[in-house]
Amino acid sequence: MAVHPVVWQFIPSTGKLYGLEQNAQRDDRRDIVASTAAALEYLQRIYEMHGDWHLALASYNWGEGAVGRAVMRNQAAGLPTDYASLNMPNETRHYVPKLQALKNIIAQPELFGIELDTVENKPYFTLVAEAPTMDLATAARLADVPVAEIKALNPQHKRPVIRAGEGGAQLVLPSHAVDTFMSNLSNRDADAAPAAGAPWRTYTLGPKETLATVIRRFGVTEWRLRRFNGLSPTVKIGPGTTLLVPDENSSLSLDGAGNAEEAPRLGVTKPKYKRVKRNGRWVNVPITPPSGNKAVKPAVQKKTAAPAAKKKAVIPVKKPAAKKPAPKK
Repeated sequence: MAVHPVVWQFIPSTGKLYGLEQNAQRDDRRDIVASTAAALEYLQRIYEMHGDWHLALASYNWGEGAVGRAVMRNQAAGLPTDYASLNMPNETRHYVPKLQALKNIIAQPELFGIELDTVENKPYFTLVAEAPTMDLATAARLADVPVAEIKALNPQHKRPVIRAGEGGAQLVLPSHAVDTFMSNLSNRDADAAPAAGAPWRTYTLGPKETLATVIRRFGVTEWRLRRFNGLSPTVKIGPGTTLLVPDENSSLSLDGAGNAEEAPRLGVTKPKYKRVKRNGRWVNVPITPPSGNKAVKPAVQKKTAAPAAKKKAVIPVKKPAAKKPAPKK
């Protein structure tokens, strides 16, 4: 799956502070609904902190602590504490004027010689909370909309599956497709085999079921099942967990276009480095892996006898004869 930008530019720590889940399955900082709600809550809090929307927006860009310290410095120096009077980085200095300019252009585009497309004043998408766990391709098929549109509306998922249950994200659909989706969902056989050509199916563990149950039922290896779901070799799962069960011939990596229909996103292998000293300085040098996908062990070299070194000519030195002890009288 293609990596989408963080909608409201939340850093990980601030996102978690405002309830935006970030794990191996999803990143709610990219959720267009959850992240917008968190951003509005955050903006309201920093507005109440400063009592000024310009300072609140500056805090959103620079950090409330940095803006607070800048205000205190001006107070100590007897200077005004409004947005224009604070000493701040250029990025923050231009942040609010850019937002103001954007607002003016959208409000009165004719003043700037711009013609904007008309947007109807009605919701474009709808949240579907009742949707069970399913992959994005199935959701698109049930809603009768392109997979690309489902992906664009649900960018928080790191893997091409929407998981239900506690803490799970809701499915976002175009408003016009909700009725079609719900109708097809009610007539869908959840236990039916996947559609022809589908690279995986979803399976939710029932009571007393474990990973071994899925392995026996679908004839997939534990390594492949864990790899396909991004599970470490030691993590344990129990009833209620929904898994992607790969088809025997499905790929474990994305295709070049990153299509959700092909395979889940399995992450990127981080390059390895080694420390070497060059020109008197220690630097990190990437370790180039051997060609091919499989790791190649270095060949064991046979020990061969080292060539005999040339002997240097040695001039014998005669040692002086040891003196015999004098006879005792």
